Amino acid sequence: MSTGPNQLKDFQTILSPAIETFFHNYRQQVEALWPLAKDMFEKLAEFTLRGGKRTRPALLYYGYIGFSAENPEKLLPICIACELMQSFLLIHDDIMDQSDLRRGGKTIHQQFNSEKNYYGESMAILVGNLAGYLGLRAIASSEFAATVKNQVMDLYAQICIDAGYGQALDISYTALPSLHEDNIYTMYRYKTARYTSEFPLLSAAILAQQNDRNTAHIKNIAIDLGILFQIQDDILGLFGADHITGKQASLDLLHGKKTLLICKAFENSNEEQKQQLLRAHNNPNATSEDIALAKKIIIGTGALAYANEVITKRTACILNEIEKLSLNPVGEAFLKDLVHYCGNRNY
Repeated sequence: MSTGPNQLKDFQTILSPAIETFFHNYRQQVEALWPLAKDMFEKLAEFTLRGGKRTRPALLYYGYIGFSAENPEKLLPICIACELMQSFLLIHDDIMDQSDLRRGGKTIHQQFNSEKNYYGESMAILVGNLAGYLGLRAIASSEFAATVKNQVMDLYAQICIDAGYGQALDISYTALPSLHEDNIYTMYRYKTARYTSEFPLLSAAILAQQNDRNTAHIKNIAIDLGILFQIQDDILGLFGADHITGKQASLDLLHGKKTLLICKAFENSNEEQKQQLLRAHNNPNATSEDIALAKKIIIGTGALAYANEVITKRTACILNEIEKLSLNPVGEAFLKDLVHYCGNRNY
């Protein structure tokens, strides 16, 4: 059995044709409408199929396999819903972050960009909404019993609500002079963990009809995995290369985002270092020299080392929780491999 990124690539060969078929089936409905509706739909289809590692639906797929011996092909519509939920959230996130690049291509609002005020942003909001609602349609189209599908759709709706609250925290935190570390973790859970790991893993538990004990362990795994993923994403967002991450580097720094890295750097800095950090943090006009100096301070103050230490500790907690589940070997191996992969992505 392949591991880590290779196994995710194997899963993509299963999921990508299913996503293409899903869009093909809905395309016939949209083609009967007007050209703008078709354009919106095609941009969403291209954006969703453009790339991404498919980590979230893979968690659902192999999490379910870990609990159930039934045919996992039944899961594919709900795996598609994972990707549509992500498209919905990413499209809106890119508007709020004023990002031009996603998955190596133009963001949706940039594709619609014109001389009309807010036209691109307005159209992208609508495309994002389209993705969110299509996710519910994907779940409804699955072959699971209606009672189980209703539970997953209810979870889907709650996750989207909570992700909105988390995004609001992320935005509001930029205006605060300082934050406690626990505030950062709360934001990470609602902004990232709820949709990145809690939805797929809790859906797997619902669909495999797991008891409360196993569901509690799955929830603990999902929360820690989502937070671990976001911390590593913050590291990649600051130190990673555009061609690796598929998005613009250092935007979170320039937009004043409060990440674990930033909070620890400010906490551990002397007054001179704080002033140097502020030349880049929350300053879209910062120079490359300002950014380079901020990165040096983040490393020098031990903030990067601290973030990596948190990743190591949370990885151990997740692996300990996995041991408490009676997963079959395929599901357990994937989950463990993914945990190590998420905590050790190169930057």
